[in-house]
Amino acid sequence: MRLTASTAVSERPVRKDDLERWANDEAVPALARIRRAVNYRSVEREVVVETDGAGTYSRIWTSEELPTNCTVTVEADVCGVTILGHAAERAAYVLRAIFHSIAGTIAQGGATATLSSYETAAGIDVRFGIDATARTVYLEGRDNAGSAMKFVGVVTMNEAGQ
Repeated sequence: MRLTASTAVSERPVRKDDLERWANDEAVPALARIRRAVNYRSVEREVVVETDGAGTYSRIWTSEELPTNCTVTVEADVCGVTILGHAAERAAYVLRAIFHSIAGTIAQGGATATLSSYETAAGIDVRFGIDATARTVYLEGRDNAGSAMKFVGVVTMNEAGQ
């Protein structure tokens, strides 16, 4: 197994007169590695939208603007239930898709993979989309045109850019 942090931060106490050297030699590089690791994966928890009950798509989540050149994977774990009517309609999905931004033009790489799905009515749906003008990726949900639904989800995005 290859170690992620190749240089360990010293465990011994730092003297006051060595603090500046220690911060520059050890703390700043360690913090930079932590920042890079945290930024590799973006997770947005409990994104929520309520649909209008008319069978039209409503945005659940929208990404930040994608960099000019990058590849991202987006995974969404979404569930939905009718707002009124004692949960008469229900749905749950796990979706994964790949998107590329090449010279600022965003395209999906292949089809969206539906890893899991359940719905009580065929009209209910969740899908990814692209907003070319804003250079973003989004997730949207649709009710069955019979009653409004509440969709809640967790979206995870991994990015590899230049």
